Amino acid sequence: MLGKTTTLKVGDQAPALRLSTAGGRSYSLKQFYGKSTVVLIFIRGTW
Repeated sequence: MLGKTTTLKVGDQAPALRLSTAGGRSYSLKQFYGKSTVVLIFIRGTW
């Protein structure tokens, strides 16, 4: 879906995705569905 923009509203379920930490550990949102509240914050920039 590169190039497509989707706007989520407060309370919307985020699309399934997998992200890696700076330390190399990988997390999937599926791990947290129904178990915990997840807050996604995207910071644009380079490391």
